[in-house]
Amino acid sequence: MSLFHIKNEFLSVIGQDAHIERGRQMLRAHPELQELYGPYPLSALYVVILVAIQLGLAGVIGEMGWGWLVLCSYTIGACINLCLFTMIHEVSHNLIFKRPALNFLTGFVANVPLVVPLSVNYRYYHLSHHRFMGQSRRDVDMPVPSEAAWVGNIWWRKALWLVFFFWPYGVVRSLANRTVPKFDRMIAFNAAFQVCCLVGIFTAMGSRGLIYLALSTIFSISVSPAFGARGLLEHFVVADSQETYSYYGPYNKISFNNGYHFEHHDLMGIAWKRLPRIREIAPEFYHDLYAHRSYFALIWRFISDPEYSLYRRLSRSNISGERRI
Repeated sequence: MSLFHIKNEFLSVIGQDAHIERGRQMLRAHPELQELYGPYPLSALYVVILVAIQLGLAGVIGEMGWGWLVLCSYTIGACINLCLFTMIHEVSHNLIFKRPALNFLTGFVANVPLVVPLSVNYRYYHLSHHRFMGQSRRDVDMPVPSEAAWVGNIWWRKALWLVFFFWPYGVVRSLANRTVPKFDRMIAFNAAFQVCCLVGIFTAMGSRGLIYLALSTIFSISVSPAFGARGLLEHFVVADSQETYSYYGPYNKISFNNGYHFEHHDLMGIAWKRLPRIREIAPEFYHDLYAHRSYFALIWRFISDPEYSLYRRLSRSNISGERRI
């Protein structure tokens, strides 16, 4: 049965995700891909520059009216914080420095304009996503059953879910996750470092500077020029049985190749700078895969098409009511 006609149940599969074997096949067919592996230290310089720019903007925009503050956080601020999220993603895979300690420190710095201390937590949840992809309550990228049931295929609920995506992703799924620690020494270090920085920001810029940064973070993981449809883009089933999707469009130029998601899952040890080279070296592995060209076309299709709901995800858990294909 086509996945397009299944409603109110996840689309269940058995076994590991296809990326594991695909990655092995790609390396056998193209051994030169091994040369792309390893960290990209220049990313640390980008982190410092972006943090400096965002904090500078917080000081300036915090003095403006509320309308300008919201507009700037929705456009400029959200784009910068999305880039910092991408750098935290690189940190989670130790793709900025070889030494994990230096990656953790870089993550702490990238975290500063994001307001909420999340660098270490994201590392845990993201690595769990790769390990348990498609397993509800283990993969934080996978909707929990109650979330999918509430959203359903009602257009206004789908729109609300996109606008407030930070809540199900950052709170509901995180609390439901059973695979990662909720607190440890590194999480405590991250939180302590962040609190000290926030005190300094508040002292220097006042409450409006913090509000600008907080709104920039919320918009960066919501429907905005920065985020587009990332909550849908990566693993929302559009083509039958294809679990992961890439985006090839202009936003990759300003988001450190954030859209090369299929490539990242295939070969996780390759830094953002070299991800486009994977497709160039091994094009035969990507010719038949569906890829997105427009974030906003996907958003419109998701909201307007009643066939689209959060249940359009391949699931590896055996929760009662799911369909096995």
